[in-house]
Amino acid sequence: MHKMLRAIFLVFIIFANLQCSSGIEFDPHKAMELLGELIAHPIEVMEQLEKYKTSDLIAALGIHSNANYSISQECHEELSFLGYGVIDAARYARHHSTAAVPASMTDQERKDYLIPMMDAAGKLGSGIVRGHILSTGAFSECKSIQMFSSSLNRTVQGDYYSSRILFDMKMRPNSFNSSCNLPQIGVDLCLPWSCRNEDLTGYFREALGPSKALSPVCSVRNVNQRVPVISLGTWIVLLILSLIVGLCILSGFSDIFQKFQLNDKTRKEEGFGWKLFSAFSFHRNLKEIFNTKNCHKEGQVTSLNCIRVISTFWVIFGHCSEITFMVITNPIDLYDFTKDTYTGTLISNAYFSVDTFFFISAFLLSFLWFKQLEKQWNALLSPGGWLMFYVHRIARLSPVYYVTILFFTFVFTRSMVDMPAFMTPAVVDDTCQNSYWVNLLYIQNIVGPKDICYFISWYLATDLQIYIMSPLILLSFGLGGAVVGLLISTAAFLASTAFNAYQMIFWHFPPSDYNYGPKDPLYDPSKRRYAAWNYHNPLIRCQIYIMGMVLGYFMRRIPKININPWVDRIMWCLSLGSMIFVIVIMEDYTSGHLWSPLQTALYSCFSRVVWGLALSWIVISTYYRKGLINKFMSLPVWTPLARLSFCAYLVHLMVAAYFFGRNHSELYFSTLPYFVLVIAIPVISCSFLVAIFWSTMFELPFAKVEALLLGGGSRSSAPDIPKTPIDFPENNFEKNVESIRF
Repeated sequence: MHKMLRAIFLVFIIFANLQCSSGIEFDPHKAMELLGELIAHPIEVMEQLEKYKTSDLIAALGIHSNANYSISQECHEELSFLGYGVIDAARYARHHSTAAVPASMTDQERKDYLIPMMDAAGKLGSGIVRGHILSTGAFSECKSIQMFSSSLNRTVQGDYYSSRILFDMKMRPNSFNSSCNLPQIGVDLCLPWSCRNEDLTGYFREALGPSKALSPVCSVRNVNQRVPVISLGTWIVLLILSLIVGLCILSGFSDIFQKFQLNDKTRKEEGFGWKLFSAFSFHRNLKEIFNTKNCHKEGQVTSLNCIRVISTFWVIFGHCSEITFMVITNPIDLYDFTKDTYTGTLISNAYFSVDTFFFISAFLLSFLWFKQLEKQWNALLSPGGWLMFYVHRIARLSPVYYVTILFFTFVFTRSMVDMPAFMTPAVVDDTCQNSYWVNLLYIQNIVGPKDICYFISWYLATDLQIYIMSPLILLSFGLGGAVVGLLISTAAFLASTAFNAYQMIFWHFPPSDYNYGPKDPLYDPSKRRYAAWNYHNPLIRCQIYIMGMVLGYFMRRIPKININPWVDRIMWCLSLGSMIFVIVIMEDYTSGHLWSPLQTALYSCFSRVVWGLALSWIVISTYYRKGLINKFMSLPVWTPLARLSFCAYLVHLMVAAYFFGRNHSELYFSTLPYFVLVIAIPVISCSFLVAIFWSTMFELPFAKVEALLLGGGSRSSAPDIPKTPIDFPENNFEKNVESIRF
């Protein structure tokens, strides 16, 4: 018993003085497995820890030579100074007296330097079984440590998170084949500032073990070692963005000046060049985003605004939960919530929000294309018309998307300094430096999908690829009528469904992209990954896209339908009930029950169909019958939010990364309301605030330029750009601006 208590005391002392961090990626299943071993064999672990006395560990920093390592002499001296200070303090405590012992520090140095340094260090506390294996400390306390050392004859100061030491979970030598698997125990150290940019892995391995190979230290990380250095590309991107922002500001003030100096007649006679310049006016663009006067025109499906905004909220909410998994102190509690509660399926099954985007994109494409076909049959079906069909789409979406990718790759990643939250095992090295060009070609879901740059960008690639194939459906309805169109659409729909079922049954894929559910033993992600072959695959995701296109065609052809109120109520109940059903039924899978290949095939193939049918009725009911629900879904407040939704989607990942990265304290999950109020709502709000700037500066200006150059002006032979039901007010030349999002 005495030995056990002594071992526990050693565990506390060791981790109170030496702090560590995590590995490369977080796997809750492996975490539970290794944490289970830790709990099942505590005595063996204690015996391993007992080999490393606190005094020996700290003394090693003091007496260890830096001759074989590339750390600076200054860093080594200050580590030794810190180590000998701890030795002196331990000797003093051991003797319980004021007996003279060699002193490496003065009393003032102990008070102003040693004690704050040790106090500011992170300490592993309770909750290890719940995933609390990473520890942070007092950031501000460590940063505030600064004093002149008479012993070193220079000023010394602390630098929190200068290093994070990673220990093998069971304190095995790092050279063992099974050692240093994830998760790894990690605690942050408050080290001297002089060690901020040093590679301390080899130094600590040999200092804290019989040899490098036998040390339990897996690695030592610097908080900023993953941050790319500022490059020429950074300055080029900043210069380009600064010029665009400057042009928007200059155009905006010119627009304000023109408003007060020129009359309406003079403004209508503006030349083409002035219109191009005015397209960048931040003043005009900002007004158009929030202008709701003409947002309820006859023939518009205004309820789509509400659907789009709610889906955007849901996407951001889901991604916040994924990032929270990476940085939270008690990830197993959040994991249990998502897998064992029906409300948790709102997180674990947020993937239907993306299906909603595909449905909206397809519906608007079909609805507006057939509307345009009635007016410009020959122009729309000509070779030039099909060329513009693709050029308009790419030119409309690419500028703001390219700005986002380049900004993230060359600017944002360079600014992620002093963000210790992202030294966790779940955060992998950034891949954008080498693969951003793949995103610019919209093929990131095909080329290197495992290392996708800016992972939310897969949607734009998949959506564009389905858009490229969409004329197959459009022409079948446009030239062959409803019967031929339905035959072609049904064939394409069944082919997609069959391919989906084949993957589920023969490749043993999971039913969704939820990472923490049970996996079929025959599923081999090293050969075929679910995300690349199914979730990002346009041949699979086109299923609900086809449904949206078919609905768009028939709603364009049928101007009015009289819906019985009772039928409408019953269909609403069935629609909402079916949506809830396909979400909450996943609780059986997420709670740990392995589904058979047949079950996964049925769910994967038909859950999106059910979701699409439910969305179809919502659109039909709000378009034809109106009523109270339609009034709510058509409120003016949804219009500006819907206009901002595309940019909010693009920037929300950076907003969330900054939000979590700037947090220097431990983050806990307690309840869903707490998560929503403290994390989700702030990130969603900030994402839409940033989207105002992003849309005003980088989206609308280029959309207007594209409309001037390709959709209006002297190019009368080209078909007009289709407009969505959430387009901007039709004043001056802005009337041709396409507003297709997602």
